[in-house]
Amino acid sequence: MHACQLLTAIYRVFPGVLEVKDCVPIYELVYCNHRGLAQAAGEFLNTKVFQHRASVSTASQRGHENAELIIDLIQFFIEGDCHDHAAYLVDALIDTNSMMKDWKTMADLLLSGEADRFDSELIEVLVCAVRQAASGEGPVGRSQLKKAAATQKEARVLNEDKAKISEVLIPVLPQLLHRFIADRDKVANLITIAMHFQLEIYLAGRLEKHLDDLMDVMESIVEKHADDEVLQNVAEVITYFTTNIAVAQHTETHRLKMLDGLALQLRHSVQRFHREATLDEEDDAAMLAAFRKITAFAMFEDLKKWQLWDQALSVLINPEDKQASRDVCEKAVLLLFNTLAWDLHRLITEQEPNKTEANKLLKKHRDQFLHMISNVLISGASGVENAFLCLVDTLIMFNPPDKSLEYQLDPQTVLRINAFVVDNVFVEENESDLTMDQQSQIELMHKRRNLLAQYSKLILHGILDIQNAANVLRFYTKFYTDFGDILKVLINKCRELDKLGCAKAVVVSLHDFYEDIKRKSEGGYVDPNSDGFSALRELAKRLSGVFGSDPIKSREPLAVVHREEEIDYLARVKCILFSREGILYALKSEKGARPENISFLEVLIEFSGKLMRQDKQSILKYLERHGTDFGTEEPYILYKGSLQWDRNEELTALRPAPARGRGRGRGRGRGTPTPSVYGADD
Repeated sequence: MHACQLLTAIYRVFPGVLEVKDCVPIYELVYCNHRGLAQAAGEFLNTKVFQHRASVSTASQRGHENAELIIDLIQFFIEGDCHDHAAYLVDALIDTNSMMKDWKTMADLLLSGEADRFDSELIEVLVCAVRQAASGEGPVGRSQLKKAAATQKEARVLNEDKAKISEVLIPVLPQLLHRFIADRDKVANLITIAMHFQLEIYLAGRLEKHLDDLMDVMESIVEKHADDEVLQNVAEVITYFTTNIAVAQHTETHRLKMLDGLALQLRHSVQRFHREATLDEEDDAAMLAAFRKITAFAMFEDLKKWQLWDQALSVLINPEDKQASRDVCEKAVLLLFNTLAWDLHRLITEQEPNKTEANKLLKKHRDQFLHMISNVLISGASGVENAFLCLVDTLIMFNPPDKSLEYQLDPQTVLRINAFVVDNVFVEENESDLTMDQQSQIELMHKRRNLLAQYSKLILHGILDIQNAANVLRFYTKFYTDFGDILKVLINKCRELDKLGCAKAVVVSLHDFYEDIKRKSEGGYVDPNSDGFSALRELAKRLSGVFGSDPIKSREPLAVVHREEEIDYLARVKCILFSREGILYALKSEKGARPENISFLEVLIEFSGKLMRQDKQSILKYLERHGTDFGTEEPYILYKGSLQWDRNEELTALRPAPARGRGRGRGRGRGTPTPSVYGADD
């Protein structure tokens, strides 16, 4: 930052010293994440480019002193090719260059056609500048000092900027929308400007005509476009207008007319869907557009008046086995979810005249919705991410403190949720993933991380038992790079909520991993020297950190891992199974037969170092009492040795872990042996 300031000072005194190649690295810094450095680079840009051009532009015949500067700014933005978003450039210049708040000149350039070559970029700069001037918030991702609250002076400046934005752009916004109504991206950007208007100016300044024009053009936009972003922006603006009583009364006719038309369009589409044997592409597109439009408005306002629940539900639960397209089903699910949320909101906020009937109807709708979502998870597990997110939010909504509306999940639904998460989150890379472009890969990974985070919310809110965490904990090491941070937070939160439950989840995850290895092994025998078993020991080593470094605090949970204590957990099969942890699991066998799971004792070695001396002695006696018939087995000897020696003493009896290559997680390098279990915690 100081280097940029120094170069700016040098240029002011010696303008011929810096060549273009010297300036380019400084120009690029206006897009950096550090706000102070970006502003320093912006000041250099003002001094080098825009301040020099200001004297020329004053003599321009355009009539706007900033027109040339704004054109140069957009040209700089296009040619720089350093960033896809104008918000960073605007943030770097808005406090030091007055042209960033010259809304009138920007609008005139767009309306006059002088900016046709770069109108998309100019619209983006205009919208970003309006947003930051009205809200005072910089772009996401750019670091800046956090303030507890805006000072009185800052609040006054924001109000003045907001008033100026309203006075200048209220008359021209309908014209801009009319001019670019056919372009989805431009309309989606421009419509958000209305969110920053001071609504009282409409009536105080006798600008009702412009308000009517804006409502008319928004109605035309809804009619012409079926894009989610455009529709949601329009719905948000109309909802914002209802926050001012006078403006709400003035726009009520337009709003009701628009919603009546959308509801009627949806009903006609659903009726056609049920009436026709098959829908052609045109009818299917019309039904999808109808669902998209009404769903966008359902996100921002209560549509109880139009009674759309049965229409949307009939598309998803069709008695004639006629399947709608996946996109239509997704929008129908969103419409039902938003309707359910508004029903709950009315009940909680005492807006229902008959609470008993409203409560009864709400529970009916809730049960219908959750049953339908459960079936959706089975029928289309690869493309129903939004349905799963709606399911999670619904379960959390109906888990209130008073428990009157609480919903208890049945075991079958829990199994479906667990299977959905495992199948859609922990996915091995395949050829199709490798052929995807980088942006698509990032978006896909974001979806998977979001699904895992939502599943974790179900556990932390108590909707799923903590032991269900075992379904995802067994992937902790294998997918550590992709999901390690989420799983680590999940483990820590589970430990805070219930140490014993968390310990049981750890044991179940190790059991499941071991059973997977055994199923893939020849003859059902797990070789302790195999790669799979090494991965299991690595998982146990990482999960042993759940119990912390204090053996006193972890004493009770560790007893669950090592000693006999019966637990129940949801298996990935058809019913709830029971299993025993630790020693009993490893030593169970038919009479006279060698235990199939005896190598699991080597996994328990990873937890021995967390035990207190007296607990080691107790568990050793327990082991000897149940394992006298297997005293010559190597895993038994190794585990017994880990209980007989202190953590810091050298254990020559321990089996060295085989060398492993680097996997997807933060693995160890090839040829590097796994450290002793009695080494430092990972």
